[in-house]
Amino acid sequence: MNLLLEELPTTCGGKRFNSDFRAALRFFEVFESDIPDDEKAAKIAALFFPEGLPEEDPWPFIENFLSGGDKKGGEGKRCFDFTIDAGRIFVSFFHAYGIDLTTAKLHWYIFLELFRGLPDDTIMQKTIELRLKEPDKNDSPEYRQKLRRAQDAVRLDTPGLGALFGG
Repeated sequence: MNLLLEELPTTCGGKRFNSDFRAALRFFEVFESDIPDDEKAAKIAALFFPEGLPEEDPWPFIENFLSGGDKKGGEGKRCFDFTIDAGRIFVSFFHAYGIDLTTAKLHWYIFLELFRGLPDDTIMQKTIELRLKEPDKNDSPEYRQKLRRAQDAVRLDTPGLGALFGG
């Protein structure tokens, strides 16, 4: 999708569609939750279509919407998580663009392009770079250990606070 030439989608099958970036972020939380699939589907439908589902099957539209209208890509090493990295994303948007994501009204496509375009000097981009960094065969054992410790500090599969308190 060309953001400069095409209108951003806000409807599907004649029904208003919640295109706010928070709805998309909430989708990922619901999708990755442990609730039964039928409950997930109902929550996702209500999240995106507060006035009811359109006549046509909404799932291809939702899938395209979440990709930012761009079907390519998506495979590769997981290097960020919108929930785990929420603080880093907030700080990075504020640092790079002066946008306060707690009050901003952004279409998901705009949020996604701004996220993809975050400058290298933001904490989010530095974290992604660290997560993707592979040690070189010529690196010293000390450097490898330091890199491993730094990567462990920002790992995506690190248990949450609940694990620290027996939860």
